[in-house]
Amino acid sequence: MAGGSGLTCLSCHAPVLAPDALQALSETDGRRQLTTVSTGKRLDVPVLKDSVHERYGRQVACQVCHGQWSFADHGNHLLRQDSPDYEPWRDLTRQGSSEIETKLAVALSQGGADQELTMVDGVTGRSVPGVWLQAYELRRWEEMNTCLDPQGVLQVCRPILDLHLSFVNRDSEVVFDGVRPVAGTQVMQPYTPHTTGRAGAFYRQRLMRGGIQETGDR
Repeated sequence: MAGGSGLTCLSCHAPVLAPDALQALSETDGRRQLTTVSTGKRLDVPVLKDSVHERYGRQVACQVCHGQWSFADHGNHLLRQDSPDYEPWRDLTRQGSSEIETKLAVALSQGGADQELTMVDGVTGRSVPGVWLQAYELRRWEEMNTCLDPQGVLQVCRPILDLHLSFVNRDSEVVFDGVRPVAGTQVMQPYTPHTTGRAGAFYRQRLMRGGIQETGDR
């Protein structure tokens, strides 16, 4: 239930419809519905009734209990490579970037050769020297990681800053290897997974792992 300014889960699901709720929402005889823009279909919108929302709502984000799964990508290794040695990446061609995946496919099919060791800068849109390759130490979806945000609210978190940066130049020389964020950087960062559903049977265990006691006191 906790959230910042603007549209939140409470805007549409609170017992009393909020002024900032979606205009497509309507309520008739205690039944709240959302009219879809594309088809005009009317969908029922559940209203908060369980007392657990009142007990924990100010200290716990909705997705802590209602998120079905979240990313837990530990040990995000990013390698800047200026030399055309792609063979070690034959089993790691899923890179999350269609540009890099295409380059890998072409290079590996040609025995590792690649005429253009460049990639598009996502900020400027310009082609720049070198390519960035990615690999994870551990990828999991089972466990919901949580941490406190700056306001002290328990949020779903992911280790998005668990970074390890390396650089191999055109002469295949290692310029730097496994550089980590500066000391004190909070590796776990709050985020909102788009996996909302019913709260599971073990939501209390999620709260307890986050330091939330059954009474609602941290």
